[in-house]
Amino acid sequence: MYPQEREDNKDNRIVVRMLGGFTVTYKGQEIALGRNSSARFVQLLQLVWLQGRRGITKEKLVEALYDRVEISNVNSSFNTLVYRMRIQMQNAGLPEGEYVVWRNGLYVPDENVPVWIDAQEFEALMEQAEQTADPEQKAACCRAAFDLYQGDLLSDVSGQLWVLESGIKYKKMFSKCVLWLGEYARAGRDYLTMETVYGKAAGLYPLEEWESGLMDALLAQSKYKRALELYNKTVRLYSDELGLPPPERMLEAYKRLSEKLVHCPGTMDEIVGMLREPMDDYDKAGAYYCSYPSFIDAYRLLSRNMERSGISMYLMMCTLADYEGRALQNEEKLKEQSEALCQAIRVSLRQGDIFTKYSISQYLILVMNIRDEDCGVVARRITGKLRALTTSRAELLCQVRSVARVS
Repeated sequence: MYPQEREDNKDNRIVVRMLGGFTVTYKGQEIALGRNSSARFVQLLQLVWLQGRRGITKEKLVEALYDRVEISNVNSSFNTLVYRMRIQMQNAGLPEGEYVVWRNGLYVPDENVPVWIDAQEFEALMEQAEQTADPEQKAACCRAAFDLYQGDLLSDVSGQLWVLESGIKYKKMFSKCVLWLGEYARAGRDYLTMETVYGKAAGLYPLEEWESGLMDALLAQSKYKRALELYNKTVRLYSDELGLPPPERMLEAYKRLSEKLVHCPGTMDEIVGMLREPMDDYDKAGAYYCSYPSFIDAYRLLSRNMERSGISMYLMMCTLADYEGRALQNEEKLKEQSEALCQAIRVSLRQGDIFTKYSISQYLILVMNIRDEDCGVVARRITGKLRALTTSRAELLCQVRSVARVS
């Protein structure tokens, strides 16, 4: 593994960590700089430390530090801030020094005060990985960078504009690191490392498709139970947070998982008990809600049996809209109406009907054994119930297709 500074008490260097939070350690002791990490003099240090030897202009420092703040004498305020910063560093028990110095028109860190910074080390490692053509050296650099990255840059003050802009850069580098390490491990059949890499990425940034790589790693190690738990969790997250079905890669992985799942031998009574719907759910009036992948299976199975059973089946799509029939833009209102629509569909239909959420603004319904002209009655019943359940004006666009015509 590429050498990196991991022992904070190894020498007299100040160890600064910015990835996943902000800490300053000196001689093995964590140092508190002022009363909070969002103080302007702390941000001054962070800005200069991040740029390192590249330096940063006074204009950019002032713009970042005094964003949306009106000051009559900016130069005087800035000079006072630099002086206060140096006093605060000494009061905190850190070595004497200027910390921030003016060189050739730029502010740079004081070279007389040794400082090690995780963000700088991370960036240097990723640049080294980009420049080398040797796969093993590249892997070593990426692994070291991967270990350093513990989350968003300065997450404690992530609302600052300059932090957001810099954080995007580091996050992109981390994504590149994860992709390279994950695929390197896959090619070498090192599925445990692959699991570690994608698992950390999915933990830091859920709903960014890292779960698909983690799912592949679990399947490759025959960890089917954990893979199923991950799939169910991911489906719920996509549905609840984004109002979307899971990514295609997750659906493909689930198909492979379904073929691999092996259960211990059981009795018929045990199996029936597991298959049976819980009585609490069965006793509730209304239609049966299922996940989108389950809805697909139900649709395909029922459409196969239509001809033999003689039942009719209609696919209904219900879409939330504003009073002009356009998509809703207010996320809070859309979430409220989506939850109300779910309840409206459940109580407006029969227990033999099936429905699922396709997106946060759309639900799909399989209505069983009714006539074409009755679909309009069902749509009006759902719309009426929706308006009774939500405080804001709710408009619902319903489209209906006979399954016999689309299968």
